Amino acid sequence: MPDVTDAGFLTLCLNPVLQRTLAFPALRTGAVNRTGEHRVDASGKGINVARVLTQLGARATALTTAGGRFAEFFLELTRRDQLTVERVASGAEIRWCTTVLDRQARSTTELVEEAPPVAEGTEAAVRTAYERLLSHHHTVTLSGTKAPGFSAALYADLARAARAANRRLIVDLSGPDLVACLAERPDVAKPNYEEFLATFLPERAERTPDDPESEATVRDLAPRLARDSGAALVLTRGPRPALVATGTELWEVEPEALEPLNTTGCGDAFTAALAHALALGQDLRAAVAAGHRAGAANARRLRPGVIA
Repeated sequence: MPDVTDAGFLTLCLNPVLQRTLAFPALRTGAVNRTGEHRVDASGKGINVARVLTQLGARATALTTAGGRFAEFFLELTRRDQLTVERVASGAEIRWCTTVLDRQARSTTELVEEAPPVAEGTEAAVRTAYERLLSHHHTVTLSGTKAPGFSAALYADLARAARAANRRLIVDLSGPDLVACLAERPDVAKPNYEEFLATFLPERAERTPDDPESEATVRDLAPRLARDSGAALVLTRGPRPALVATGTELWEVEPEALEPLNTTGCGDAFTAALAHALALGQDLRAAVAAGHRAGAANARRLRPGVIA
């Protein structure tokens, strides 16, 4: 990688969220449930990645959009986390999402609001900010969905710019955005197993996670995609071993066994720790193991997208 003065990580979050977390001793459907265990955090995949990188002691900048009545509250929450945030005004209300934790059942339920479209001109401002920031960061992570109003080509264009600038590029995407970015030859693509199925094998997306026929197809397809794209594919599978495919081999990396409290943000913690380990010069096996440790640390905490 190039020698970049004061270099750090650049994360992108084009669908930020105010994440409300509510934990209940035992959730009763169709009844009034009360709890004193609740919090609100600035979230969205790229924000979570930046927060975990910051907790790892790295320098990270999160490029995100925010607008509406709660934009300043969102930014205040990022400042409390000591995050460096480059904000582009979106002209749209920031969305709220709710995580409901049932401690007795050890379940995590996500209630997700869809984002409103960003205002005209938002994408041009994001592109301008990204081009300016790219020269000061050695690693770029592109994570999560885009809010409505962004073009279909945006992620691929940003990925191409990162590769042209010789920056390490890690993508945590799914669907057409993942397909388009693979064509730009990222260093690592890290969808989870369900996202991989939905993207490349949609006819199998509704099957159980441990369906042996689907896994056999994935084990055949992933190395071919890795070879064609030049990217390492890391498919996380929750408590099951991650599948890692390069152009020449396929292997598994076992996560540690645990009883999770909140699984929200575990994939983002994984992405952050993997990116951090690669930047430190560790090989892919060690980086995936670091990702698992960070995901486990996140899963033990009420708060999403943290390791400490």
